[in-house]
Amino acid sequence: MRRWFALAAVGVSVLLVACSSSPTEPVDNHLVVAVGAPFQLKVAETALIRNEDIQVQFRSVAEDSRCPADVQCVWEGEAVTVFTVSQRGGASDVRISTLHPSAALSGYRLTLQALEPYPLSLAGISQGEYRARLVVERL
Repeated sequence: MRRWFALAAVGVSVLLVACSSSPTEPVDNHLVVAVGAPFQLKVAETALIRNEDIQVQFRSVAEDSRCPADVQCVWEGEAVTVFTVSQRGGASDVRISTLHPSAALSGYRLTLQALEPYPLSLAGISQGEYRARLVVERL
């Protein structure tokens, strides 16, 4: 019986340590992420950067002219995303494209690592389907 309790205590301890060191975690309907850790947002979702005074909300995809995956194009096209970034009491809209995927923000850089789904020629993409993979890094 003692051995079972000891194993259970070790298992719970390992689980608690693993959960507390996670780079992303949901809090109050927001995703909390560490500086430098990639994270994913859907349109209208917000991420809080842990221990920093920064929030990033994925507002919309303003334009998506990327070449569909099932077509051969001369030009790769471009998607333009809009984020609202709040820091130190102020907020501003930031436009980031797939061709110019980074924006500098008062000591930080917001980088769009990927935008999914990728378009297909016969299927449209609604705003609710988009997912942006991002990272916030200190400059």
